[in-house]
Amino acid sequence: MKVAYVLVCQAGPIEPAAALLCASLRRFGGLGFRSEIVAMVPGPSSITGNVQAETLELLESIGVRVVHRVNEHLIACGSPREVDFITNKFCCLDIDTECERIVFLDSDQVCHREFDKSLFSQPVVGGRVGYTGARVVNTVYDNIYELCGTKPPGFRMKVGTPQDSDASVYIPPAFNTGLISVVGSQVPNLVRTWRECFYRLDQSELELGDNKFYAEQVAFGVAVEKAQIPYLLVDPDSLAASILHYHSPERLRGYPQILSRIRALMDEYELLEHVFRQDSEWSDLLSVPVLATKRPPVSKEAAFDASELWFPTFASPDASRMRFVKRPSDFFQRYPFHDDRLLKEIDEVKDISIAVAEQIIEEAKDEPRRFIGIFHTAFCGSTLLAKYLHQLGHCQFYLEPELFTQLAVQKWFGFKKWCKSDWDRILRLGMHFLSRGTARELIPGIKFHDSATNLTKEFLDWHSDSRAIVLYSSLEDFLLSNLKDVTRRAWVRTRLSASCGRSFSVLRDVQHSQLTDAQACAYLWIAQIHTCRTACVEHGGRILSLKSESLFEAPYDSLVEIGKHVGIPSDAPRFEQAIMSQSRVHAKTLQRFETTAKRETEGRLRRELRAEFEQGMEWAAKQTKWDVTNLSLPNTLNVQKVRG
Repeated sequence: MKVAYVLVCQAGPIEPAAALLCASLRRFGGLGFRSEIVAMVPGPSSITGNVQAETLELLESIGVRVVHRVNEHLIACGSPREVDFITNKFCCLDIDTECERIVFLDSDQVCHREFDKSLFSQPVVGGRVGYTGARVVNTVYDNIYELCGTKPPGFRMKVGTPQDSDASVYIPPAFNTGLISVVGSQVPNLVRTWRECFYRLDQSELELGDNKFYAEQVAFGVAVEKAQIPYLLVDPDSLAASILHYHSPERLRGYPQILSRIRALMDEYELLEHVFRQDSEWSDLLSVPVLATKRPPVSKEAAFDASELWFPTFASPDASRMRFVKRPSDFFQRYPFHDDRLLKEIDEVKDISIAVAEQIIEEAKDEPRRFIGIFHTAFCGSTLLAKYLHQLGHCQFYLEPELFTQLAVQKWFGFKKWCKSDWDRILRLGMHFLSRGTARELIPGIKFHDSATNLTKEFLDWHSDSRAIVLYSSLEDFLLSNLKDVTRRAWVRTRLSASCGRSFSVLRDVQHSQLTDAQACAYLWIAQIHTCRTACVEHGGRILSLKSESLFEAPYDSLVEIGKHVGIPSDAPRFEQAIMSQSRVHAKTLQRFETTAKRETEGRLRRELRAEFEQGMEWAAKQTKWDVTNLSLPNTLNVQKVRG
């Protein structure tokens, strides 16, 4: 589905918030390639002011479409009140777009994960009104509907407060218009009705908050009822799982995990830091430093205690600094893996210059240690394999370290931001610091991101005794895994532009926009398999290949052979325990894998998706001339199942 995510970007306090929302939508929203982000800049500028050139440059750099609209209501007001600027929402909702659905978002929000599919399940979807807004209309809703020329529906919804259940109010269905999702065909009628209802309520004698602050919100619920549009009201807590409505930057101090993600966005989008620096509230919150004209000298005081658990996360865009996080001392007792996604388990964050980091390593005189690496295609059970190897008691695994994904992307795109020498320095430091965080009696292991298969050479060059496993799925499994829901399909589309396909001649001239979902899945699989195959050919016996179905169907026997390859002693009871154990600590990565349930799911999907499945298989075979049904990579382990 093509979706337009639209927000207001107005000079003043809204401007940095809007920049953050756009960046977070692009980074964490899971937007499909056909969707767009639109920033509506309201006018006239004599009333609304001028948005900074840096902000507009940032929006352009992350693919945001900027639309300038004159809000006639502001001109008519002469001296607009705060509530009058809220009418910018009308200009947002009826923008020109080819998308099938429009999602309006208040600018003072930050997206931190993909939206639930329920947001697109009805012609109108929005958050349920909060308790304060509900109290405003509690005793006057009959008057409200009468003023707007319609009657209230025959049922009431309960809106309560956690502090006092007896204080609940019962009102007609009402929205919080901070997030509204509307199917495109309903937009013209709904916006027209919403405007009419708002103007009537705004000019009435009814008390609807200070200066009629809640008038537009109340008017929206009435307009939906008056237009007889099917709708869904979503619980605010459910929306908060994807997008946080923080209202003011100061409130973000209570959300350390969200703050960590915002800081990560600042490193990814350099101009975002500049936008924040212009606003005292944001710069104080995020401790954004004033840019120094001269880099400070390297000093030991800028380093950290080598005995503490410090881990590298990513490097700055100019390759001059690295960011490190300090984990609690008992981190590995409570979590089996070091996972960059466990942001709430950060004790401290520190930025250190590359020169200081190199000085730490030089003074420590650490020798390179051998590693175990897992390279893989997407959705093939690589985390499950890391779990098994970790629980054998000889390894400490790091799940998809962000630094190495950053290095892989730089390599795919030809070192456009970093020169090769800086890239080599950062890679070397990343390996050294992961070694330092691993107990001497354990082998450090990295489960790389699926986009990082181009790092096999550098990984194996690090130490002559390092070994790698390439885990890969069949095209059949890959198609079923990615066609099964809209979220996965959207993920495939976003990955196409960043895929390694351009390095493979049979994919070089393929136009992504002309591919069906099944063909797009096949394209991504071909690109990933091609890179894995190249690595296996170049590095021979140091890489062991394994089909994901072998891991699922015969985990014990797969582990025995992998153990031989990476130098882990065979220990039958421990191997059995690793496969059968369960843990409640980390549900995604430690749940026991159920092969029977997987088979049943695959059978159902194969029946439901038969036409698309066959199209993807045929397209891949035609493009590559491979036997895609029986394809195996070099050095693939032939597992003969001997245990149940």
